[in-house]
Amino acid sequence: MSIMETSGEYRASRSAEKGIVLVNLEYRGTMDGPSDVRVYLSIDGKSDDRSWRSQEGDLDAIAKAINFMFPHRTVVVGYRVTTKGTGTNAVAHAAIVMRDENGKTYIGEGEHPKTMIASVIAYIDALNKLKSA
Repeated sequence: MSIMETSGEYRASRSAEKGIVLVNLEYRGTMDGPSDVRVYLSIDGKSDDRSWRSQEGDLDAIAKAINFMFPHRTVVVGYRVTTKGTGTNAVAHAAIVMRDENGKTYIGEGEHPKTMIASVIAYIDALNKLKSA
């Protein structure tokens, strides 16, 4: 049996004063084992970070770490990743749809060469829309 391992790191080039901003992300996991992540956010200019371990994969661990730092009551009801461009110029485009307890939906989008990072950016984009509603 082969083990597929994921790992990566992301560092933002800047942070914003308002909203939720992904400052740094470190993740490592395997298909059959736990995923370990450390997420660094800036929330309205205040830095926060959280480590998390999940048996459900990198994205689950990242979402749970973010949810700990920014508690909210939503569920993800849609998730899609497509590519834009071709070859070495291709980037992943992720879209996430969240629904709050009142039935209102928030759509987040993100782009990055790495699918994982594009997905996290989309997740945070949806949370920023929730936060500003």
